[in-house]
Amino acid sequence: MKKFFVFLVVFVLFLAGCNNNLSDYEKNNSSGSETVSKIKSEEEQAASHINPSAPQFIFYNGNSTTAWVNQFIFTSNGEIKEQSPYGDKTYIKLKYLKDGIIKTADLTEYALQYNLFDGVEYITASSEGKYIVVQFSSDLPISIIVDTDTNNSKILWYNEAKHESMMSISFNPNNEDEFAFLPSADIKGPDGAHTLKIYNLNNNLTKTIGEIKEEKISMSKALIKWDGDKIFVMIPDGKHVFSFIVK
Repeated sequence: MKKFFVFLVVFVLFLAGCNNNLSDYEKNNSSGSETVSKIKSEEEQAASHINPSAPQFIFYNGNSTTAWVNQFIFTSNGEIKEQSPYGDKTYIKLKYLKDGIIKTADLTEYALQYNLFDGVEYITASSEGKYIVVQFSSDLPISIIVDTDTNNSKILWYNEAKHESMMSISFNPNNEDEFAFLPSADIKGPDGAHTLKIYNLNNNLTKTIGEIKEEKISMSKALIKWDGDKIFVMIPDGKHVFSFIVK
């Protein structure tokens, strides 16, 4: 009888210990679930601030140049933000291969200064890769040129006072220092006209090649192509191609 009583006491104590361990396990498991849930919630909220219309990767391979843009852009109420509420930072970086080395040009400050929340949409380069141009999407697109010899960058202004840039840049295949462009102010065409121009980086001279008198055409996604002594301006609708002779 005494042995049975001792056994009963030990058994009761064993059950009590199991209950305590089980309770501790449930608390720890619950705490772990809450932590995972909190992390997932923060990640989802951070993701909700990323601008989905800005591609996170753009690649260019041509004209002796390999270049790409990595961009991660946070926005709120139609404005670009330097960082998300959780500390993740907006960045826009152009990378390119030069003399066997990958170089980086950080373009983030341009986007922050001019609220370019839709990021880079277009990359092009000169024939030998001395210059790379990226175009930011905007109501008035802004183009930035990078000199790959120095890694210096600047905005290609058409009228800086009005924040009007050059857009749809296309380099002359026979002259790295010359390119054709459309003024961003002409996206919808002042008085129904768009002007094709050429700019020379050596002497900063601009000359008009011709006009496109189509009032209802938007030039926001226009493409320019050189072909010998001709320049073609193409509209993405596939219905409009305009040609000009360079004199």
